[in-house]
Amino acid sequence: AALLRVRMKQCKSLFYVTSTNSSHSKWMPWELGYFYALKHRVAILPITEQETTTYSGQEYLSLYPYIDWYGTNLWVNEGNSVFIGLGDWLQGKEPFKH
Repeated sequence: AALLRVRMKQCKSLFYVTSTNSSHSKWMPWELGYFYALKHRVAILPITEQETTTYSGQEYLSLYPYIDWYGTNLWVNEGNSVFIGLGDWLQGKEPFKH
């Protein structure tokens, strides 16, 4: 845990990658909560077996924006019509409504 804290303090953002097995992890929720409290720059990156147009994971994950792919771009979504390009989000810019 001490090494994770050191590494997370060196990072600007956290991609919380979810899959069908991530709900079994004992560390992932801790990492998510710790980093969010530290930097507030967290996005959920769902890995699914089938392509979907929306993401719904474990209940608490809906508190955070999620990343999806459209065309050749990655987007950070904070709601149905609130989004920002991944590059802009990583630079700390605010999302816009569509």
